[in-house]
Amino acid sequence: MKDVGWGRVDETAMLRLMNMRANFISQVQRTPFTAKAHSSNLLSHILRSMEQSTGTQSVPGSLGSPGDKALMILGHDGDIVPLAAGLNLSWIAEGYGAGDTPPGSALVFEIWRDTTTGKRAVHTWMLTETPQKMRAAVPLSLKDPPTRTPVYVPGCSVAAEGYPCDWDAFRKLADSAIDHDYVANTR
Repeated sequence: MKDVGWGRVDETAMLRLMNMRANFISQVQRTPFTAKAHSSNLLSHILRSMEQSTGTQSVPGSLGSPGDKALMILGHDGDIVPLAAGLNLSWIAEGYGAGDTPPGSALVFEIWRDTTTGKRAVHTWMLTETPQKMRAAVPLSLKDPPTRTPVYVPGCSVAAEGYPCDWDAFRKLADSAIDHDYVANTR
């Protein structure tokens, strides 16, 4: 820390600066109109891709192919913040302020299927690297993974480990957050 800010920025000051940055991004990108306009296309493709992953048929507007077990979409905090705003998501990852999206972070949607009932649930996570590990350039690995912060989806999640959200409820919630005037299909 002696090299940060010419030795004038301690961890407390660094957290204040990071919170100022997160608040600025939130003010610019979480406003309802901006968030919906920016995130509708991305959220539509994510939702259609999730729908496709639960079946065997191709879904118009999806990315990837039927049968894919994982889909990674690379973006920026300028994509994650409006997407989170559209779904009314928030989180506090270890070492950061509310809703902060540090470099290398990821917003993850996982579909879990109960093998007994066949019902599906969506688990939402924020993956981040702590500021201390980032500063020390600690390589992430299975032995030293990123932090995994469960994200509660308002209007959908239940108060259980990982805040699961019924798949049908998630699909309705996500679809209601999409303004189809901003969506372009990929197929």
